[in-house]
Amino acid sequence: QMIHQKSTQQLPLCSFYIFCNVGSSNETDALRGIAHFLEHMIFQSSQNKNNTQSLYEQYDKMGTQMNAITTKRYTCFYITCPEEYGESVLALFSIMLNDSKFPQERVEDEFYVVKEENARLLEDQVLQAQELFESKLYQYSSFEEPIDHIRFQERQKTMDYDELVRWYNWFYVPSNMTISIVSQKPIQYWKRILQEKTKFTTKNTNRRNQKDRPLYALDKPVQSFPYTSTVEYVVSQDKSSTHTQCIVGFRTVNHYSDKKHIFDLLTHVLNGMSARLFRILRQKHQLVYSVQSVTEHSEFVGYFSIQTECSNRYLLYNQKREKRGVLYHILTIFRDLALQGISAKELSVGKDRMKSFLQIEAENLGTICKHNGEEHLIYVQSNAANSTHNKKPAIVSYLDKYKQYYDPITLEQMNYAIREYFQKDKMVVSVVSKSPPKVSYLRKACNRYFVSNRTRKNKNL
Repeated sequence: QMIHQKSTQQLPLCSFYIFCNVGSSNETDALRGIAHFLEHMIFQSSQNKNNTQSLYEQYDKMGTQMNAITTKRYTCFYITCPEEYGESVLALFSIMLNDSKFPQERVEDEFYVVKEENARLLEDQVLQAQELFESKLYQYSSFEEPIDHIRFQERQKTMDYDELVRWYNWFYVPSNMTISIVSQKPIQYWKRILQEKTKFTTKNTNRRNQKDRPLYALDKPVQSFPYTSTVEYVVSQDKSSTHTQCIVGFRTVNHYSDKKHIFDLLTHVLNGMSARLFRILRQKHQLVYSVQSVTEHSEFVGYFSIQTECSNRYLLYNQKREKRGVLYHILTIFRDLALQGISAKELSVGKDRMKSFLQIEAENLGTICKHNGEEHLIYVQSNAANSTHNKKPAIVSYLDKYKQYYDPITLEQMNYAIREYFQKDKMVVSVVSKSPPKVSYLRKACNRYFVSNRTRKNKNL
């Protein structure tokens, strides 16, 4: 399935994003990390190495980079290049995604490459805090586990070669892919290239033979149990860390809900040098090195969070100034948002910020290309196979996002959603630190927040 948008740029460039509808959320506990490992192996295929040397030489001439990413939801291969190389790029992608062969010895070698890559990621405390946060927030669903982790390789010792081949043959078929293209050339040109120069339109995609189905794979993400209706705390000690990573957030809506645009806009209301987070935590109290609000949405639930990096000494208490620490101020910001909402001025500045952000990002062909592919994968392709969500399959152009989604949002809608979701039964707290506090201390701080919240509500009554 191909999505095409004509480029508005004058430069003769084109962008390709090819999405395969498989990610780590298709994995089971029997074999973790295979989606990311398969992405690695597609670049290491013997078919690629032996038969496409001339294509790689052309690739080097482009002065750009072909890359890939595995997410919990999908795997994506992408490149932006001069249009004169577009045909060669699609031919190379076709070989990689339709004709890859995996010699067993190369699979064994790459297993240790991936293991070392994951070992280096253990030094990333920001990523650690994020993974711990999501493990609680997405618990009981296919999104609970990280995309990849060294503990997967340590537990499994090697990659199941036969299962790897089954995953590739089952998931990497054209009917399970979305090809997104942004180019000055018309859609008819690319249809002809796909038909005549690639296997994306000719490869057999028959899946009726169930014996070829992977043994350890889910057809789609699942959720086993309802989420816990209480504050969740997750704390990890990292003795090599010089700073503390703290994330406080709330479960919100899935990516099929129109309310997700409210939380997207709220990040622009709170981020920025004049907004609450930087003004309170950085300028006024000088407690953090960095702070930002982050939102994300998945099949079953989403979240809105405040994420900070601070000194190990300042999380609960600022000893130097004998004042409250970072967690207190984050909770106070959330409390004030839940009780008082945002102001009309904050909403106006946030909308202007988002509008400018979208306009600047639109200069990048890859931004538009990725947006179109993701929208088709989630709202059109997945909806056709899954009637769980009553969301009309449609793609809104990246250039129309602000006008369609964000400009109509009112102050009342913003503040209603904040009050609805910034509640105790939806909260998750994650801390990674050299000397992390006990969970009992975190619980005490959060309980004070909710007691204060109730007290102020009663006074308002």
